Amino acid sequence: VASICVEKDQQILKESYKTGDLPPADIQFEEMSLGREKKSGSLTRRMSRSNFSQKMDKQNLFQKKRKLLSNIEKYRSEISKGTKEKQALQLMIDTYTKTPEFGDASKFQQELDIVSQKVEKLSQELSILNRDLDLVESKMNLNMRHSLLATPSRSLLSMNTSSSSSTGSD
Repeated sequence: VASICVEKDQQILKESYKTGDLPPADIQFEEMSLGREKKSGSLTRRMSRSNFSQKMDKQNLFQKKRKLLSNIEKYRSEISKGTKEKQALQLMIDTYTKTPEFGDASKFQQELDIVSQKVEKLSQELSILNRDLDLVESKMNLNMRHSLLATPSRSLLSMNTSSSSSTGSD
């Protein structure tokens, strides 16, 4: 009891919740017995590594979704900037071709081609990120459905116990 540090424990708890991940599920322990006598200090985990990794995958979906949304927003802003730059270069080219005394319009054509390729590449990467986001969201929906099907509803359990007690008294 003397080794308990409240501030340190509070900090650990804050750190575990501020990541955005779901906190890990409780780990079930089983007492081990050695021969005829029970050894009270030994505990083993029931959870297998594969089961643990599946739970971690479910928890990481929220972080993946958040990261994908952040990246999608970055790409959208970069595409918007690139599109504006492309429009400005096109206007410069049009102006320089209409008034040749300003200079040669061909030097801006090369820049326009580079910017157009950049915007096209960003658009392709954005579509890949959107597909990844759709995949993560579908996995999240499947996990929610699975978790709802796997655990019986509390209201159904209470209805079953109340109905069995009322039929038993008849």
